[in-house]
Amino acid sequence: MHRTIMQLALCLWLVIPTLADASQDLLEIGHISLYSDAQEKNTSRSQIKLERLDEGGIAIHYVLPEHQALRYSYAGFSVVFPEPTGDVRSLVFDAKVADGAVDPHTITLRTRDGQVYRREYSGYSKLTGQWQTVRIPLSDMAVPEGGAGKIYNIRITVASHSMRDDIDLLKGSIYFRNMRLSSEPAGGAVELPDYRSILADRPRFKQPMGHAAWVYDADERFVEQIASFNESSAVPINMLWVSSAGLVVEGGSARLTPIKQDLHWWIEHAPPGVKVYAMIGSGNGRELGKLPAQEQERIGVQIAELINQMEGVA
Repeated sequence: MHRTIMQLALCLWLVIPTLADASQDLLEIGHISLYSDAQEKNTSRSQIKLERLDEGGIAIHYVLPEHQALRYSYAGFSVVFPEPTGDVRSLVFDAKVADGAVDPHTITLRTRDGQVYRREYSGYSKLTGQWQTVRIPLSDMAVPEGGAGKIYNIRITVASHSMRDDIDLLKGSIYFRNMRLSSEPAGGAVELPDYRSILADRPRFKQPMGHAAWVYDADERFVEQIASFNESSAVPINMLWVSSAGLVVEGGSARLTPIKQDLHWWIEHAPPGVKVYAMIGSGNGRELGKLPAQEQERIGVQIAELINQMEGVA
C-alpha cells in the first residue's frame, strides 16, 4: 500500500512539476480539463473536444447549439498548475481561430485561498487565422499586488451565447500555445466607447407624450378608429408607422422594393395631429446583418435620402 502511494505521488510530480519561473508553458506542465453546459444538463447538445498539437499547444473544437431549457450554452477549458514564483504581472499566450470560431468570451483566474478574478476578453487582440500574442495585465483583472503568486488555475470560456443574442449555433476551433504567467508588463485592454452616455445625451420628451400605431394597409376604418381613440384618450396616437417598402437581400447586396402608395394615402388621410412615418421591413434581419458594413451603410443612406425627399413624411 505504501508503495502504491509513493508511485501515485511520483506520477503527480511528473505531470505537474514545480513551476520554477514565469516562462514555462502552462499548457505543457499543467493539467487541462474541459467544461461546458453539458455538465449542467444532460439534455445539452453542446460538444467540446481537446486536441494536442504536434508542434506544441492545444486546439479546442466546439459546437454550441442553443439550449432551450438552460437558455444559454458555453464551453471552455481549465488549466491547473503550481503557483508561480517571482514577480508576475501579466497573462500571456499565443492564439488563433479557425472554422468560424469567435474571440474567447471570458478569462478567470483562481487562487488557492478562494479568490476569483474574472473579466471579459473583449478589448484585447482580435483573433484571426494567424498566430498572434495576447498580453493581459493582471491589473486589468483586479488582481491585487502580491496576489499573483497564489494563482493556480486559469479558466478560459472560449464561446458563450444565450437565447437573447439571436444566434442558433456557435461552432469553430480556437488554438492556444505558449501560455504563461509572465513578469513582462502589458498594455491594458482597448476601452470601447460607453454608448450609454451617448444615449443619455439625446434630447428626450421634446414632443407631447403619445402612442404609436402600426398599419399595413390604407383603410378608412383605421382612420376612424384612430380619430375615435384620440377623442377619448388623454394620451393620443400621434405617431403612425405605415408599412411602406421592404428590403431584398441577395448576392451580397440589398435593394429596396418600390414605395407603396399606402404611404401617400396615409399622408393625405391621417387624423389631425398624427405624424406619418415610413416603416421599412428589414426582411431576414440575419441575412442583412451578414452583409459587409459598407453595403449596410449604402442601403441605409439610400433609404434615408429617398424618404427625406418625400413631402409629408415625418
